[in-house]
Order: sequence, then structure tokens, then C-alpha cells
Amino acid sequence: MIEQLVGITFKTDSHEGLEEYMEAQKVNFLLRKVAKNLTIYETLTQEGDEFTYSFESTFKNHKFTFKLGEPFVDKGPDGRDMKTTFTAEGDKLVAVLENIKPNDVPARIERVVRPDGSLQVTLTSIPTNTVCKRRYVVHRKK
Repeated sequence: MIEQLVGITFKTDSHEGLEEYMEAQKVNFLLRKVAKNLTIYETLTQEGDEFTYSFESTFKNHKFTFKLGEPFVDKGPDGRDMKTTFTAEGDKLVAVLENIKPNDVPARIERVVRPDGSLQVTLTSIPTNTVCKRRYVVHRKK
């Protein structure tokens, strides 16, 4: 599954439930409004058993490196530190975000490449089961 993601830059195309998801994640009002209107470019690269995810937008860029199955602390674009673990589950790349601070909200993010080559990202806020679905299209291949 991960092979389908590596070396491709995906660009946001559409979303449903983003505002509700961010509210469930306790993202502040202003950041929610900005995030809804951003075009995000998402790229996964691989070197050996290490993967690097890069997210770029006109508002903020975010980058982190991980190994499958190994937890790490990620300071997300919203400023929260979350214990994050990536795994491959069938045809999905799954990230589980666990809160470190008591007021932060855990989440699950699933990425899957669809038959048309687009990327489907499903974000779930764990406590409320609030779901956001984002679709990305291929912007550039290496």
C-alpha cells in the first residue's frame, strides 16, 4: 500500500465534515476557518525503512519522519504534541494519534489510494467518532 503513496504529491480536491472534525479536535475557530480554505500538498518519501511526510500550504508547512510501528511525538500544524504511530493495515496507511496532554483529543487517520489514483484520507476524532473525508488528486509524480 505504501508503495502507491511514495513519491507522489497529492493536492487537496474536496472535503466533507472538516469543520465538524476540527471542532471535535478542539481546533480554535480562527484556525478552523483558515484550514477549510487551504490547498494542501501532501508528499510521502522513503529512504530505507524511514518515511517522511511533507505537507505544504500557503499558511503553514509541516514535516515529520517515522518508521512503521514505532511511536514518535509529532508537533502538528495546530501546535499540539501527539504520540503518533503509523501502521500499514491492508491497503491503508493508518496513523493513530494519542493525546499527551489531558485536554487534547486522540484521532485516527486512514489513507488509501483509490482505483482512480486519487487519495482518500479519512480522519476520525476518537471520542465523538466525528469523521471527515478528504479527497486529494495527483499533483505531481517523481
